Amino acid sequence: MKYLTIFLFPLLAAACVPTAWQPHFSAEPSDATYKAAEVGDMHAQFVLGEVYENGSGVLQNYKDAVRWYRKSAEQGNPNAQHNLGLMYYEGRGVPKDIVQAHMWLNLAAIQKSKYAVDRNNVTKRMSADQISQAQELAFKWRPSRSQVEQDDPSIIRRAAEQGESEAQLKLGLMYDRGKGVPEDDKEAVYWYRKAAEQGNAEAQTRLGKMYDKGTGVTEDDKEAVNWYRRAAEQGNPNAQVKLGRMYDKGQGIAEDDTEAVGWYRRAAEQGDALGQYFLARMYAKGKGVSQDDKEAASWYRKAAEQGDEDAQNALGELYRKGRGVPQDEKEAMEWFRKAAHQENADAQVNLGEMYLEGVGIQQDVKEAINWYKKAAGQGHDGAKAQLELLEKAGKR
Repeated sequence: MKYLTIFLFPLLAAACVPTAWQPHFSAEPSDATYKAAEVGDMHAQFVLGEVYENGSGVLQNYKDAVRWYRKSAEQGNPNAQHNLGLMYYEGRGVPKDIVQAHMWLNLAAIQKSKYAVDRNNVTKRMSADQISQAQELAFKWRPSRSQVEQDDPSIIRRAAEQGESEAQLKLGLMYDRGKGVPEDDKEAVYWYRKAAEQGNAEAQTRLGKMYDKGTGVTEDDKEAVNWYRRAAEQGNPNAQVKLGRMYDKGQGIAEDDTEAVGWYRRAAEQGDALGQYFLARMYAKGKGVSQDDKEAASWYRKAAEQGDEDAQNALGELYRKGRGVPQDEKEAMEWFRKAAHQENADAQVNLGEMYLEGVGIQQDVKEAINWYKKAAGQGHDGAKAQLELLEKAGKR
């Protein structure tokens, strides 16, 4: 039965009447709480629901309690879902409705097992038809994949709170980038972890990166390796490259060029440009594999044709020197130019040298200086030194 993932049949629950969530405050709510609730903070909305339900610092008003509980519940807050369910069960602020009560208590119990007792007690007072209706409502309430793919934070949060790994990943990304929610690295880590622990490879990769960089969590190279490996073993090319880099640098794990090459190759063979670039570099340097300029040129080309600026620059250098490919200064010039236009400082310096020396193109000192300045503006020391030499020579 398709609703079994939503509803867990009651076991031997005590046959007692459900009791409401107990408030944790008694003071009148602050203006900040009201403002936060009005702009959609589900926790503040839940607090106001409790305030009005219990008359804490305000005139008791069950209708207002239901209004605030509903706003919070619809964003996936299990505490609000539980209390809203009880309001429906007891007919406070809304007409008594045992089907609606069960739906909200069921949704709350999915996230917090302690609420299963109240849900099961309500279930004992329902007919089979009422239970079926409540299950149907709970099933339909869960956000669909198309809704999660939208950028509405409330819908994404609702799905994330209910354990949807793709929604958890997306919510983590939103906190990571400050898109639709305030930027918050710790919240990003929290949601990445939720999705990662369910086996979501993209979330595992991003959680590994957070540990790698010490963003939102204490930097921990070993933990970064752990999460990169989990994702890499699922075939995630980004994680495979990251794991390769950890082996390459001996970061969080013993340096091992052969392992690095293996992981770069897995990513490269999936068409990952970064994996192709690093694999080419290993062939160019003879690290973890026999040195092979032709193989290096082949992998650099694959990455360069996908627009990887470092690969474009590296391929240009091979053409300039005739390593692994026939020497061709005009071809070198074209690859340097492609990378330079992507603001690659090394390529800008190489392009400047070609113009300065008149190699592969007519000599043009002004154009050479132009490219050196672009690279120097990015902090390239070689470009700065070349500009100083040109100035001393009176060519600036």
